[in-house]
Amino acid sequence: SPDGTKVVSCSDDKSVRLWDTSTAQQLAVMNGHTREVWRCSFSPDGTRIVSCGADKSVRVWDGTAGRRIAVMRGHKNWVKGCSFSPDGTKVVSCSDDSSVRVWDSTTGQQIAIMNGHTYWVVGCAFSPDGTKVVSCSGDKSVRVWDGTTGKQLAVLNGHTHWVQGCSFSPDGTKVVSGSEDKSVRVWD
Repeated sequence: SPDGTKVVSCSDDKSVRLWDTSTAQQLAVMNGHTREVWRCSFSPDGTRIVSCGADKSVRVWDGTAGRRIAVMRGHKNWVKGCSFSPDGTKVVSCSDDSSVRVWDSTTGQQIAIMNGHTYWVVGCAFSPDGTKVVSCSGDKSVRVWDGTTGKQLAVLNGHTHWVQGCSFSPDGTKVVSGSEDKSVRVWD
């Protein structure tokens, strides 16, 4: 959690679990995923948790009691990445169906779908101001999107193998990506 008092974990046992960092005691178990859960993280204010996995869904949970708030469905294959926007009002997700999607984090309604990758998408993140999304894929590309409309703003080519991770710099002026080609690139 942002204040360091809790940790969230996800597992192949289909659960998301909330833990107290000072006592190592389990605080809540969030059940609802029907297959392996591969990613989970807190909202910027620590009040909610987002998770995603092999059941093709993205879920938002209450960060204290573990109660389910929203379920986002629309991906056609495994969901490999998910995270909140900086203000916590949106969630971005990416999938083996080659799409990136933006959702309302409270209602679960889809806001935008970003199509352009030609292979699985494993990483996605919002820019620090929440206006853009970056994604990376097995198609060896990194892409930048408008976070509201879904319009593709840039395709960053140069990696020679799958791109496994991507993020914006803290000031939002650069993108960083890491690839199976054993390189890390910084893009303007």
